[in-house]
Amino acid sequence: MTRTWRVFALLPLLALLGAGAVLASGEGRMLGTVVDEDGNPIKGAQVTVTSPDLPPFKEETKTKKNGVFSMVFSKAYLRYVYHIEAESYAPTEEEVKTDLGGTTRHTFTLYKGVSSGVTATGEKAASTSNKAIFAFNAGAEAFQAKDYDGAKEKFLSAIEADSQLYQAHSALADVYLATGDYQSAIESAARAIAQQPSYLPAHRVQYEAYKKLGDKDKADEAQAAIAALGQNSEEAKRIFNEGVELNKADNKEGALAKFQEAATMDPSLPDAYNAIATLAFNLERWQEAAEASEKLLALQPDNEKAMRIRYDAYVNLKDQDKVGEALVDLASVDPTFAGNNLYNLGIGYFNDSKYDKAIDAFTKALAADPSHAKAHYYLGLSAVNTGNNTLAKEHLQKFVEMAPADPDAAAAKEMVKYLS
Repeated sequence: MTRTWRVFALLPLLALLGAGAVLASGEGRMLGTVVDEDGNPIKGAQVTVTSPDLPPFKEETKTKKNGVFSMVFSKAYLRYVYHIEAESYAPTEEEVKTDLGGTTRHTFTLYKGVSSGVTATGEKAASTSNKAIFAFNAGAEAFQAKDYDGAKEKFLSAIEADSQLYQAHSALADVYLATGDYQSAIESAARAIAQQPSYLPAHRVQYEAYKKLGDKDKADEAQAAIAALGQNSEEAKRIFNEGVELNKADNKEGALAKFQEAATMDPSLPDAYNAIATLAFNLERWQEAAEASEKLLALQPDNEKAMRIRYDAYVNLKDQDKVGEALVDLASVDPTFAGNNLYNLGIGYFNDSKYDKAIDAFTKALAADPSHAKAHYYLGLSAVNTGNNTLAKEHLQKFVEMAPADPDAAAAKEMVKYLS
């Protein structure tokens, strides 16, 4: 114990002595050099040394300007593990034995680039294998360049170097998905999930691949797994953004499909319903536009754009009952427009002898626009035809009061006398 403490205390001095310093019996020295892949020395690299043969042992130092570091150990012939990190380089870890009573020289190589691999979607992938990270980064670059053969080769190399690099399995699944090999995509993604069950990109690949294969049950299972991770909302936004890009590229049908998928993934995403309603309306797909606007209004009851799309969609669908419902909502933002169109709707019912529906439409027209005198007149006439003389008299009288100079005012007065 005393011996170990003495050596540790003297380390700063011993590091200055150089390779020719005299070592005590049983001691050994590591004279290490840290370089990049081009052989250039790396200054200031962090060197951390531990030993599986001596668990309490841990020592740290940094490399000098020439990339060199020196350490003296009280016990040679043990296994020492060197973990070396430097900014903008992938970390490395190597096990080296130190010779008894002499100096062990060893060169450690760090590869330039990020300190961890970057997936096709920009996520980091950590590994203790420089070879795996180097191959992974090259694969990610190839994937971004749509060089799928090159990406596949590099990701397979990364997996060979580090079979536990789950991001590489997932990235390989992305390659298979992009090239239409959906079954292989599912299998590679499954390997990633087996290693890291919460890794979203792998679940995402499975979801997309099962959809492409037309396996709805499995796609639903994959979506449920995404939901279990609490990622439905983020996934929906990602899919929505894909739709936006397709729309910019004038791929309207593709964009609409993406917006619908986003809405299915997250039914609380108003932007998805807004996009569906707008795009479907422009494509004259009236039913889809109407349904999307209904769902948007359920989330945003005061959304005027949704109100107008719903109204116009139902007009094109010739669904008079739904037109009436849409106009009632529109009355809150445009009472004159709603009142006039509810009145016109009532006239249509009146001419078709649908007097109960006419009464309902005229009543709603007056609720939207109480100044609509003619609505009182036709409401009164509709009431006469249903035998509701009290209601008829009330509205005919109101019509005469509001529009005494109207051409129909004289006839209305006569009917009031008759009903009295």
